[in-house]
Amino acid sequence: MNPVSKALGRVPSLVLMLAALAVVGALGAAGYFAPDWSLSIFYLIPIALVAGTIGFRPGLTVSAASSAALALAQFRGTLARTHPLLPWWDGAAHFAFFAVTSGLLAELRQELGNEERLARIDSTTGAPNRRAFLEAVSSEIARANRYGKSFAVGVLDLDNFKLINDTLGHDAGDEVLRALVQLLRRNLRTVDMVARLGGDEFGLLLPETGQEGAGIVVGKLQDDFAATMQGSGKTLTFSGGVMVFREPPESVAAALSAADELMYRIKRGRKGGILTATTPIEIPVA
Repeated sequence: MNPVSKALGRVPSLVLMLAALAVVGALGAAGYFAPDWSLSIFYLIPIALVAGTIGFRPGLTVSAASSAALALAQFRGTLARTHPLLPWWDGAAHFAFFAVTSGLLAELRQELGNEERLARIDSTTGAPNRRAFLEAVSSEIARANRYGKSFAVGVLDLDNFKLINDTLGHDAGDEVLRALVQLLRRNLRTVDMVARLGGDEFGLLLPETGQEGAGIVVGKLQDDFAATMQGSGKTLTFSGGVMVFREPPESVAAALSAADELMYRIKRGRKGGILTATTPIEIPVA
């Protein structure tokens, strides 16, 4: 999304609608006092802003107002002097053109929104992807800088996941990935986030969470996942590292790197474990 679209998206819909109608009114007044000047192309500006930002129906309203303003000007222009019905015909033609334009822009807005959402979703699990996770961590760092709230970043990695793909096939592996995401979502808060970072690695973002709480949550997730896998005839666990930031990290990369380091420490020692730590103290030895 470009900066202009982002800026317009932050403007309340009512304010944008009133501004667009004000522009239509100004164009209508200009056309009324200079009826032989062609101003129709300028009406596309407020129509495009409303249809492309709010949607089709508001865009249709601005289209109708624009057509009415143009028709009013035409009643004082040469069209009315040529034939009294011509301004009505011209107004109807303009409305049809504006309405089609509004519909196309609204559809384009929806398609772009869908593409933007899909660009942040992992197609296999339906979880947010790495890009979305990094953006969320960046927002949480900004919030921590502003309000002084702690938060936790975790990295989870499935143990011996390659054996599932090699022995049971990739479809079975994908089912395991989806099962983990579903379990995480069921057991986490709505403010928490789980994302697939790539392969069999997942990220957790836990706002306003301390080390003890993070350890309890991830430990329970680990137990529930192991039980779920055993129930389906698979022996599979995950290892994880969770870093709690009492002070905001310097960057998103620093936050993820700290959690990664914890996760790799536990996997080098004993798989199937969870290692948690809190900044700014030193990372414990697994």
